[in-house]
Amino acid sequence: MNFTQFCAYVADEFDTDSRGQRFGQFMMNQLQGISPQLYEAIPGNVDCFYSDKLVSSCFAWLGENWDKYSF
Repeated sequence: MNFTQFCAYVADEFDTDSRGQRFGQFMMNQLQGISPQLYEAIPGNVDCFYSDKLVSSCFAWLGENWDKYSF
């Protein structure tokens, strides 16, 4: 799965069933299931699990670093 596919997947899944989670929390949970290594590499200052205000920063970081991690 590439970064563009991940973004589309998260948006579709969130719209289908967010499981009562905020978007940032949902996105991070999806990322952890897809790439635990990439999930663990996200710096704390862009980790949007606890704050949706960091979603844009997190996506920017993921876009820049996605290809550094193999799936």
